[in-house]
Amino acid sequence: MKKTLRRWLPDAKTVRENRSLKWLAPFLGRDELWYLSRRGVALGMAVGVFFGLLTPFAQILFAVAVSILLRANVAAAALSTLVTNPVTFAPVYWLAYRVGQWLLGGAAELPPDHTSLLADLTGVGKPLLVGLVLFAFTVSPMVYFGVNALWRASSAWAWRRRSRRRARAAGV
Repeated sequence: MKKTLRRWLPDAKTVRENRSLKWLAPFLGRDELWYLSRRGVALGMAVGVFFGLLTPFAQILFAVAVSILLRANVAAAALSTLVTNPVTFAPVYWLAYRVGQWLLGGAAELPPDHTSLLADLTGVGKPLLVGLVLFAFTVSPMVYFGVNALWRASSAWAWRRRSRRRARAAGV
């Protein structure tokens, strides 16, 4: 798993040498922010999913800033904000609106007289916000623990495979 991720993700040296990112090197150029550890990747992905679900704008900026503060993997945080992308944005926000509406005990549908965009947004805003906050605070811990569990299972599987290979080579 680590080898596959290493091929796809940049490292601190790449960021330090990039002309357009050189001014961010004091923040992004630290090696621990790019190191592929179970804790760093899991925390980075949880932070990215949190901001990916919570904010419709500047997701990557918020996720990277918080991952720098928490010393999480920056690349994992930036990539996992794509949980809401052009394909998933509408279903996620619709479901968040419906869940927020259900939690607030609101009406099932919007009023049919949509006179202005502002009126529509004020009717949608509170249930949508409640749903997004609920999603962000429930899904991001699930991502953290899920990535941890997958990483541990992958490591255990690799250890077992190596020990079987060594046992066969030793003739046991």
